[in-house]
Amino acid sequence: MQTEPSPLGSQPQREVNATFQRRESQSRPGTFGPTYRQNLDGARLHGKQEKVCAYMLASSARFQTLDEIRAALEQKFHERFPTPSLSAFLRHLRKREFGSHILEKQRRKPASLGLWEYRLLRPVPTTTVQGALFTGARS
Repeated sequence: MQTEPSPLGSQPQREVNATFQRRESQSRPGTFGPTYRQNLDGARLHGKQEKVCAYMLASSARFQTLDEIRAALEQKFHERFPTPSLSAFLRHLRKREFGSHILEKQRRKPASLGLWEYRLLRPVPTTTVQGALFTGARS
């Protein structure tokens, strides 16, 4: 039996699918992606995530660039917070598994520089349709 070539290269499609399924099975909800390993990365990444979240919520009155956030975190906690990691941590905080926070961003002036600044806000509580049925007065 001959397999059709993969559009991703010379690997047969069957091998590409098996690789993708392996990666998908290793990625679990509430983690930091397919290469995340709880025993190797859990304490470090969750600890940094909590520090980023706490700092951003405490300073939510103002917008800050990634470099400003990095500098403040490194000064406060005396450990490295690489800018790409900060960007990923902020994206994660928007996800339900990480708290459904609101991440606002805007261009720092002058906008032509292409420099973005961010502010993290607590999630807005939502009322579910079913919950709303039970909040009314009973007759």
